[in-house]
Amino acid sequence: PYTTLFRSTRLRLPAGSTILLNNDERVDCDRLMGILGEIAIPERAWEGIKQIDASNSRVIVSIENKGAFVDCPPLSQATLLHLPGDNTVALHQVTLRMRHQSLIHFGDFDAEGIQIYESLVDQGFAVRHFVPSYIEEFLITHAQTCKTPWPKRDYSSLHPVISKLVTRSLWLEHEALVLDHRFEAELESAIQRNLDEG
Repeated sequence: PYTTLFRSTRLRLPAGSTILLNNDERVDCDRLMGILGEIAIPERAWEGIKQIDASNSRVIVSIENKGAFVDCPPLSQATLLHLPGDNTVALHQVTLRMRHQSLIHFGDFDAEGIQIYESLVDQGFAVRHFVPSYIEEFLITHAQTCKTPWPKRDYSSLHPVISKLVTRSLWLEHEALVLDHRFEAELESAIQRNLDEG
């Protein structure tokens, strides 16, 4: 099996960001973002990176799936981080080099997606779970039947929609929520609340 050395951390940084290398050379992220739309950092390259200077970023939004990461609208005061599965190494590397950032997680609404969020909490991240207010509309149109039942446990500490999905043995991919016209305003509002509440 491949090791984490073959994984890349995918980031979308706000305008004006740079990467400071250990040799004090600065990499212009605006240029890379303009060409590629994102910045991909291989696992082994982190050893040469001292700091990510993103003065306009005040929060890191981790996004589980590639489609949702790509389709998420750019946010003026947030860094978007692709966080697939259990690859929390990426988040550790980024937060070590981007201090004073709040953290919001947005993932699938299934057992694995909830496990990712809760694993971040267990690892000591002060992370909030982003659930758009219009999600229940999507239970009717986009929810799918679970192939594997949700684990039997208490879900009452999570957003109420999770318990509804569990009871009905359903799950919901988060990509469709990103494409809704309300998504950007909802996420911006969640970011502002997160900053206001500290």
